[in-house]
Amino acid sequence: MICVKAPVRVVSLVFFMESHWTVFGESGAGLALFLLVMVAFPGPAHADEPLTLDQCIALALERSPVLGGEREALREAEANYRVARAGLLPKLSATAYYNRLNADRLSPLGTAAVPQSLYTSDAFAGLTASQLLFDGGRTHAGARAAASGVAAGRAGVASSKAETVYEVTQAYFGLLEAKALTQVANETIRRQQDFERLTTVFFKAGKVTRLDVIRAQAQTLDAERTQVNASEVERLAGAILQQAIGLNARGPIRIAGALPAHVEPPLPETDLMRAAASHNPDLHRYAQQVRQARENMRSARGAYYPTLSLQGGYGREDRNVGGEAPLWTAGVFMSWPLFEGGAIDAQVDQAHARLAQIEQARRATRIQVQVQVDQALVAWRTEIADVRAVRKLVETDHEASRTAVGLYRAGMATALDVLTAQASLTAAQGSEVQALTAYAVARAAMVRVTGLGAITGKESSP
Repeated sequence: MICVKAPVRVVSLVFFMESHWTVFGESGAGLALFLLVMVAFPGPAHADEPLTLDQCIALALERSPVLGGEREALREAEANYRVARAGLLPKLSATAYYNRLNADRLSPLGTAAVPQSLYTSDAFAGLTASQLLFDGGRTHAGARAAASGVAAGRAGVASSKAETVYEVTQAYFGLLEAKALTQVANETIRRQQDFERLTTVFFKAGKVTRLDVIRAQAQTLDAERTQVNASEVERLAGAILQQAIGLNARGPIRIAGALPAHVEPPLPETDLMRAAASHNPDLHRYAQQVRQARENMRSARGAYYPTLSLQGGYGREDRNVGGEAPLWTAGVFMSWPLFEGGAIDAQVDQAHARLAQIEQARRATRIQVQVQVDQALVAWRTEIADVRAVRKLVETDHEASRTAVGLYRAGMATALDVLTAQASLTAAQGSEVQALTAYAVARAAMVRVTGLGAITGKESSP
């Protein structure tokens, strides 16, 4: 049984008991023990309540390691942006030092006849400020590239969320399908057992042959085998849902919900294609990565230009010979690389190649998104048609099964007629379950690829 409980802070409370034992004395120990019991055994946590689809999605978004990695990547991108933006702001630094020198140094005149003593201690303290004026746009482009990296990181988080939601939804409806098929198998067993009992009574009354009883028994055994297989599939589907959510419990998971009762047509294909182009998180991520690569290329080309900065400083220097005096500097400083062994050219080529790679990946993703929209549309429309047809078939087979049993009671039909009608009904019920599941998964796939919540038109059929 899967249950979600509040975390138990036993370790912290044990530390509380150990560190405050001497403060509270014996009564404090009793109080600490009482708190330990209250924390370790909280009140009712509604552990038996089944999980809804929204609860499963919320748990998966909280536990997904892939999504956690994307969030950390976003944090890294935000830190990179702060670092890049800092290059545009003024810099202020403080400098201080104290030196003691050898008193036997030569005088400024070398080995003069009358040596002049030099200072033997030197101290300085001051402030230096600088502001970037021009560097060929390198720092500005780097900041814009980092900002695009942040946007790409947010799109990556959105993409990971969308993928997690789709995987959990697919697994959730997979479990609903398995449960529904198990119910179909249980209903089939009841029908077969009822018919087997009826055939046995007719055999004892001399109305049917032993062959009819054997056929009925064989059909019951086959229905029981199908029910066992359905139960195993349900167990496996529950494990798949637990894995999608990120739960480590070994017990069965209970969910609340049912397969769709109504099917609705999708929006027009042009609207869905337009929505996918505008809202698909993967396309949005690549768009931001292309912007980032372009800004990185501009930043690399900025290294060809000189760097100009405004710098100024003020401080005071104190020597034991000459006394204390103020020192200040101010001016515009320039640095220009004249030869760097081709490093700048290589960096520009590297940035250009990176841009070309991302553009190709973006183009491939755009094509893939179009194909995914087409696939989801085909599956959606196909399953609507299947649901309509299968529901009519279920109604027909229900009536055929009742009619066959009635005719069999009246001696106007054979056991084979009844078994054939019941087998057709079971197959139709299973097909309805599978069609509804495929319809729900197709809708989830369309939500994933378009990034939209409202993707249906008017109601199609009850």
